[in-house]
Amino acid sequence: MLDFRIHTFLCVCRHMNYTRAAAELHITQPAVSQHIRYLEREYGTKLFSYKGKHLQLTQAGHILWNAVTAISHDDAILKEHLRDLQHNRSLSFGATPTAGVGILDKLADLLKHNDDMNLRMEIADAEKLLQSLDDGAIDFAIVESSFDQGRYESLLFSNEPIVAVCGTGYEAP
Repeated sequence: MLDFRIHTFLCVCRHMNYTRAAAELHITQPAVSQHIRYLEREYGTKLFSYKGKHLQLTQAGHILWNAVTAISHDDAILKEHLRDLQHNRSLSFGATPTAGVGILDKLADLLKHNDDMNLRMEIADAEKLLQSLDDGAIDFAIVESSFDQGRYESLLFSNEPIVAVCGTGYEAP
């Protein structure tokens, strides 16, 4: 279970605005400031700075954000797995449209051999899926586009050729 101040930190990171974070969390803006000050004292470093009027994460803030998003995701998965012990098995993932179509036969086979499994599949662009992954809404994502590999663990699922098609009479530049 994550400390409520960590949830405040993540909310401020999402909005990059103390007032909007306070509104989402249904607390006062001074309470948000106190939560962030507590974390800064706890970790001994500044987590946010202002560039002009724009709030931004410091290097230490980025490190904390990376760590707590991973912990938050792990916490969500743990809770889901504990619930699944009482009911059945479930898996939540996302895929970009092209990748999603490419794995439908594998999903059908998985479900055929695991009739007690629940699958939830989110189809969206890679940016939305990575946000869902950060938020802990999905367990993993299958994408065919590039992403910051320093932020996510990844493995190659499939290597497919790309075929370019054009109309007759098209002359390449």
